[in-house]
Amino acid sequence: MENIKDNILQYLNRDTTTGALQIKGNWGCGKTYFVKEELFKELLALEKPIIPVMISLFGLDSVKDIHYSLLNSYINIMNDKIGNVTDDMNRGLDYLDFKYGSDKAVFNFDLHDEEELIYKIIPRENVVLILDDVERFMNESNVEELMGVINNLIENRRYKVIIIYNDDFKKDDKSTYIKSNFKEKIIGCTVKYSPSYDEMLGIMVKMFKCTEFEKFMKKDEVLNIFNPENYPKEYKAFFNNLRIIKFILSIFYNVYLHYKDDDKAESRLLYYLTFIVGTSIEYKTDKIDDADCHNLDIFTDKLDLDDFGYNDEHENLFTDETDEESKREKEKKVNDNLYAKRFYDRYAKKFKQNIVFHPQLYYHITTGKNIDFEDLDKNLSKLVSEFSSDASQGNIIIDKMLKGLRFYDDNTFSDDLIKLLDYTEKGSLKGCIYYVNAAYILERFKEIVSLSEEHLKEKIQCGIDLYFSKNKIENDEKLYLEHTLSQTDWPVDYLIKKIDKQNDIYSDEMIEKMKDLFVNDMAGFVNRFEDSRYFRSEFYNTSILEHICSDEVLKKITELTPFEVYLLKEFIEYRYKPEFKDKLEPEIRFLNFVKKAIEQVPKDNKKLSINLINNILRPEIDKAIKIFQ
Repeated sequence: MENIKDNILQYLNRDTTTGALQIKGNWGCGKTYFVKEELFKELLALEKPIIPVMISLFGLDSVKDIHYSLLNSYINIMNDKIGNVTDDMNRGLDYLDFKYGSDKAVFNFDLHDEEELIYKIIPRENVVLILDDVERFMNESNVEELMGVINNLIENRRYKVIIIYNDDFKKDDKSTYIKSNFKEKIIGCTVKYSPSYDEMLGIMVKMFKCTEFEKFMKKDEVLNIFNPENYPKEYKAFFNNLRIIKFILSIFYNVYLHYKDDDKAESRLLYYLTFIVGTSIEYKTDKIDDADCHNLDIFTDKLDLDDFGYNDEHENLFTDETDEESKREKEKKVNDNLYAKRFYDRYAKKFKQNIVFHPQLYYHITTGKNIDFEDLDKNLSKLVSEFSSDASQGNIIIDKMLKGLRFYDDNTFSDDLIKLLDYTEKGSLKGCIYYVNAAYILERFKEIVSLSEEHLKEKIQCGIDLYFSKNKIENDEKLYLEHTLSQTDWPVDYLIKKIDKQNDIYSDEMIEKMKDLFVNDMAGFVNRFEDSRYFRSEFYNTSILEHICSDEVLKKITELTPFEVYLLKEFIEYRYKPEFKDKLEPEIRFLNFVKKAIEQVPKDNKKLSINLINNILRPEIDKAIKIFQ
């Protein structure tokens, strides 16, 4: 940013000037704010001040209005910033029909040669004319006249002129021609305004004139949340958009003021900030609104399995293709599920942070409704267990480490790490997620505890085994692990298998129920594998079908109705994908079983069902089998 200021000052200090200086940058990057809040101060603080006379061309009716606007701006800055209206100015203004308010100048011109008088009032020395939003004013009909006015200011009247230009304003061929023609004839030099995310954030935070807030916003955890590099490529631009950042900060600042004196302020505020950032960007880019949060309300700490579960009355996975309304509902449901998952992936996953839905903040962002802090306080109970009073000592150490390592010294960190290993190995951590976090921390610093990766893994597994021996783990913890974390991480995979084993999804009762559904209720069978409105199926990525290969199932395959053929075909297509190869490999037995059954179907093509079995179902079975070969 200092380089930009230096380049601008070099331009302004030249004795002679050919062309205007252009400040260009992407829309929303803060060009105007930089000029008004940073450059103005710099120019007015010089030993010999340079008076910045700035106008926006956006909304002007004609090129002629540029002259009037420049005079208004000059008078205002002389009165407001300099506090000095010169005698020459007063004489000129008396001649003009001038109405002077308390804080703003308003002009009404009715003169034959008012333009000449305007530029007698505005001095040439130690003045820079700044034209903002040029691209919003410029078009095919006025570009030549506009270039004539600007060129006259530079070449004939000898003013220094700065033009602020939105670099990505229009992309059509005509605008490209106008832009290149304008640049060739008017622009003498160009500076690119492209502030770093921390520079932009620092500028915006200063607006609140709160030292404590500035200090909080400089924390590494906060800067990481605003760092564009921590987000997908297509989202990086939002964190360089001044308008969006300003919107986010204006909301978060009120939340900060309410909680800043709380003893758990930092951790709570980081949760709120993560949610505010994500929700604000999604709202500003028209992905959500007050009427439809697209399943973001699934993000709560404790979920009732009945709300998401799978029962025989659950709606069919595959609806009648003629039922357009059902198809639309199903499509929206699937899309909303995907949207919620992507929201988490975009805004929280990289920070290893949970997302908690706060309706009070959501509707404040999407409608402007005042925040009910009492209700927001109540919602804190849904936050992860770091706020729980019964958290174990091991949990407390993990929370402390995840908040940041810079508060540690070498000795205290080593001591806490050894304690954490002991708590983990003894199975005294509370909550499956804490064993995942413990594994992440201990494996990262395994050299400090002097353990090999293999030995460390054994100790963590031992602790998980002990934890499961003493506690009944509900299935919603499994759903939480599957939804929020990568199952390629061994602790997550190990925990899910432990939960499955504890809950005994392979019980004789469950297997018999799945057989019965397959034989008597194909739609109900398929539904057991469907992802719910909120979370994934209990059998997602978990093999079970190898246990249902029986004579009854074999007989059912040969007797499928056309509708059931389509259900089973679409289920096979939905379930067996290359990325699930390792997890579902045991179910190759089921696939081969179905193939064998199909081979026993009579070749009676006069029946629709048999035709569909051979021509629709068989190819899908073969395709699925190839995945495992």
